[in-house]
Amino acid sequence: MKWILAACWLLLWAGAPCAARTADPRVDVVFERWDTPTSPGCALAVVRNGALIYTKGYGTANLELNVPITPQTVFDIGSVSKQFTAMSVLLLVEDGKLSLDDDIHKFIPELPLYEAPITVRTMLHHLSGLRSYTDLFDLAGVPEIDQTTDDDALALIARQKTLNFPPGRQYLYSDTNYFLLALIVRRLSGETLREFARRRIFGPLGMSSTHFHDDHRMIVSRRAAGYAPGPNGGFEIDMSNFEELGDGSVMTTVEDLARWDRNFYVPVVGGKVAIDELQALGVRSDGSKTPYAMGLILDRYRGIPRVQHTGEWVGYRSSFLRFPLQKLSIIVLCNMVGDLDPFALSEHVADIFLNQSESVSVAPTSSELASDAGIYWNAQVFAYLRFVANAGTLELDAGDSLQKLKYIGRGEFQGQNSATRYVFHPGGASFTVQAIDDDSDPVLLERVTPASSQVPSQMPNLSQYAGTYYSDDLGVSWILEIRDAQLIRRQWMFPAQQLKPILPDIFTGDISEGTYALRFTRNAAGQVDGFAVATTMVRPLRFSRCEPASPHAGPLALACKIAAVPAAR
Repeated sequence: MKWILAACWLLLWAGAPCAARTADPRVDVVFERWDTPTSPGCALAVVRNGALIYTKGYGTANLELNVPITPQTVFDIGSVSKQFTAMSVLLLVEDGKLSLDDDIHKFIPELPLYEAPITVRTMLHHLSGLRSYTDLFDLAGVPEIDQTTDDDALALIARQKTLNFPPGRQYLYSDTNYFLLALIVRRLSGETLREFARRRIFGPLGMSSTHFHDDHRMIVSRRAAGYAPGPNGGFEIDMSNFEELGDGSVMTTVEDLARWDRNFYVPVVGGKVAIDELQALGVRSDGSKTPYAMGLILDRYRGIPRVQHTGEWVGYRSSFLRFPLQKLSIIVLCNMVGDLDPFALSEHVADIFLNQSESVSVAPTSSELASDAGIYWNAQVFAYLRFVANAGTLELDAGDSLQKLKYIGRGEFQGQNSATRYVFHPGGASFTVQAIDDDSDPVLLERVTPASSQVPSQMPNLSQYAGTYYSDDLGVSWILEIRDAQLIRRQWMFPAQQLKPILPDIFTGDISEGTYALRFTRNAAGQVDGFAVATTMVRPLRFSRCEPASPHAGPLALACKIAAVPAAR
């Protein structure tokens, strides 16, 4: 076995793939459900001591052409791309072209002045407070399937006169940070991030199947199509024409990512200084550390130190786990959203190679489940969670489905396919749950009492919400109207969308990645005069109720006359 690993090490160093060819049924059974010619699936790479020790493809890369997934299949890896953007910035630091403590206005003067400086470092660690442009596009009526450019994104970001929070105060994941970092690379190097990364990172590491994808018309050899479950069974295509770089858009293979993985142990690109900086945790303004480094999350799995990041973009999902003490990495790239989750799959594979077994589960009591179930709400950030007791555990209402949670211990549950934990705190005047995720500071939600949990669908007058509302932050209007006793959001070139009632004056709707919450506001006379809307990466934005500019203006007119009625506090 040692001579096989040595030979693989040499081949990998030379840029050639090398992996175990003998099937490993322990691993293959993890992907068994997806390993069919009629389903999307995943590519897997297991790397140990710098060598590929197992690679395989499961399922189909292109259902129309019946092309199977192989270790050479190219996937969009979504936010796993961020570590390459971070390395590009660190290479410019190495070149002496910028400092991590430079104010971003030095490079992007188009942005408005904020209450405090935002530095390159705070953006790398998601401490900037900048609203995520991907969610802003959704709220503006531009879903991921549409074509957008750098200019479109920058114009929308520059409209935001305020931040989610003062820079450095909190940790909150935002795609805007890494998109702007890509612009900085372009403006300082004179090259697009695609060109810069090819010349400085991908080329030197022999990652010949890897690039930042900045042209939706570009033909990519061996690319997997992205898919989503169809509404009536089967699958439908789920892909995007976005052309922004930095926060995502790397297309690559599991074999090429193994070459990048080896750079963390034998640094060819960046050297030890950049590799250490890439894995240094962010520090809030109060001196406390975040779990986020630079394009990487540092945590522990079964008590073992781990470096990880996941990616989600349209019909693609990815997971990259590294266990540095064991020099073991698990790379899983998939081409479907839904219940195909590479993070959970990669942890199952890690258990095999770490010789870990699933801990003995302890079931929660029925009284505990009944106590924890309910609706929880955070009025400051519009966070909403609904837990249902079912089949001996809690299930989380994910909007269009219920997701079963894993019981960890007294008062604590975890998502089956995520690192998110939910810690319940009973007693006292309030009953709360703390949502602990690796892409934000913990969020505390309070359980809504039964008396105040009556939903608007039970109220007699949904028509009070109908009307046209305008947001200066987004530069768009929403038309809200009643259809079949439902409140509907309508915009130009945007599919009609149902707003689902959850609490009095509060509704939810879907965005490309997740949901948003909308809370109506009222004036002193009790009349609806607007609403605020928020996502996990965008704190509440104001929409004011407005009227058409003239009686002849059509229902989709964007010009609005803002009702001069002060909102009640």
